Amino acid sequence: MKTIAQVTGSAHVGNLYVNRNMVGAVVGVQPFGGEGLSGTGPKAGGPLYLYRLLAHRPPNALNTTLTRQDARYPVDAQLKTTLLAPLTALTQWAADRPALQTLCRQFADLAQAGTQRLLPGPTGERNTWTLLPRERVLCLADDEQDALTQLAAVSRRRQSGAMVRRRLPPRSGETSPRRRRGACPVCESGNADGAAV
Repeated sequence: MKTIAQVTGSAHVGNLYVNRNMVGAVVGVQPFGGEGLSGTGPKAGGPLYLYRLLAHRPPNALNTTLTRQDARYPVDAQLKTTLLAPLTALTQWAADRPALQTLCRQFADLAQAGTQRLLPGPTGERNTWTLLPRERVLCLADDEQDALTQLAAVSRRRQSGAMVRRRLPPRSGETSPRRRRGACPVCESGNADGAAV
């Protein structure tokens, strides 16, 4: 069991099988794809898969689906709490910016990265599904409000990013919380090629 825990805790793969047949997958029970060589995007067969195939959907459809599933099966949100720490810091920092603080709270309510969900499965199997953040995100901002909005979006998943300042005031990158500045460095648009994305 120690070896299994060590491997599963350190592997960054789209699918991880322990003592299970690796051929084929049952939709909604054994999702596949979604990371690394498995591709990016929705996990095929996962609870959010169908919604990615629709042209339109109600704004709260994803949360409704996940809430319904969470009422039936256990959820592990320990990693989610850790991933939300930068967004929590930004929310506190934005005490004198009510619009940004409201946006941060909305992002926190919608955030799913780091939540591990147990899926229904055949007897003897334990299938879990977890959303993980992308490693790097490029942010392009024309003004300070855009920059802070994008910083909040990046923070909700504890991603690292590079903010390319196109027409921002010279010191705009310095107004963000010190804790987040290191994770989202600011560079001029002429130097965007040097951004770590």
